[in-house]
Amino acid sequence: MDINKLFDKSKPVDDPLQNNDSIFAGDLWMHRCLNRFDAKTVSVKYADSKERLQAAQNAMADAVFISAIDFARIKSGWQVIPDVCLASNGKAPLAILTYESDESDLSTIVYGRNEPTVQAALQIILREKYEVESRIFSKDEQTDAKACHLLIDAEALRYAHTSIRYIDIAEEWFDLTGLPLVLGFWIVHESNPALHASIFKTAHREIFKNLQAAFGDTGTEAFRDFVMDSICNKMIYDFDDSVKEGVAEFYNYAFMHGLIDYNPKFEFRE
Repeated sequence: MDINKLFDKSKPVDDPLQNNDSIFAGDLWMHRCLNRFDAKTVSVKYADSKERLQAAQNAMADAVFISAIDFARIKSGWQVIPDVCLASNGKAPLAILTYESDESDLSTIVYGRNEPTVQAALQIILREKYEVESRIFSKDEQTDAKACHLLIDAEALRYAHTSIRYIDIAEEWFDLTGLPLVLGFWIVHESNPALHASIFKTAHREIFKNLQAAFGDTGTEAFRDFVMDSICNKMIYDFDDSVKEGVAEFYNYAFMHGLIDYNPKFEFRE
């Protein structure tokens, strides 16, 4: 099985729905491998960060996996699931900035897939640590040979397995703050009390089971071991105290650098 198939937009729910509960899951690898919540009660839609932000802003869903920075761009009425998140302290290279040579230009960044929290963290890191003001373009907008490239998920893992010419963004963030970089977390609309935190914990336990089955004979054994170790052992999924401190520090920096208008307040779903 090719690794890219793990990230294809698939139809995760086959059973007929019995109500209108709607969940907008992320386009990150972790949700590509999430086959279902409770198919009898929940409709899962896989969406990119822009679609998920719009769903939250317009209350078009009961639950959304929101990029951390986008949580500061939505109205009140959303509660955070307390025990499930996606964060990294740099031990797993799922968000990296690649450079081809020592002449590569850190001020010009090209991305293939939009991940706003990673882009914001990168801008902050370049300003704070390297005194570089960066411009970020999609790959369709910029073809500068000296540009650095922002890779996410499968692309990042594939590149990091074979090259050392990259900057791990979460590692740089940890070096700057001493805290993990929080990429995203689940939010549930306050109008739907039936979606308890336990539902999301149970669903996330399926991720690792599905990963083990999905990789099969993908790539070399060394690459499979590298990917599985990165995803299963080195990412952070618990919304513990370090993650809470990490996301608060991220908002402080983002506000200071003019990337958000205010520091959002968290209300956790019990």
